[in-house]
Amino acid sequence: MNGKIIISKIFNIKNVDGKSQYITKANNNYYPDNVPVFYEQIIGEVHKSIPFLGLIISILQSKITTLIFIILLILKFLYNRYIYKMKINRKKKKQQSSISY
Repeated sequence: MNGKIIISKIFNIKNVDGKSQYITKANNNYYPDNVPVFYEQIIGEVHKSIPFLGLIISILQSKITTLIFIILLILKFLYNRYIYKMKINRKKKKQQSSISY
């Protein structure tokens, strides 16, 4: 393994020469993984998951997607600010038109 932590579901458990071998299957794979996992390689257990968090983290690890994401957040902020100012201007115009009559 190259030092990365991989989370997979245990698909099958085999007993070979008195040792348990775990056949795992990742969520995105149709078939189980080719390489069995031994008990000593298991470092944790998943109790809860946050859907799509892994996808979001992997997307944001790229510098260009992080930059695009930040630009989109800034544009969203500016758009909301523009809409808010337009509402205020409409209220002022409405108040002015009601006063002039």
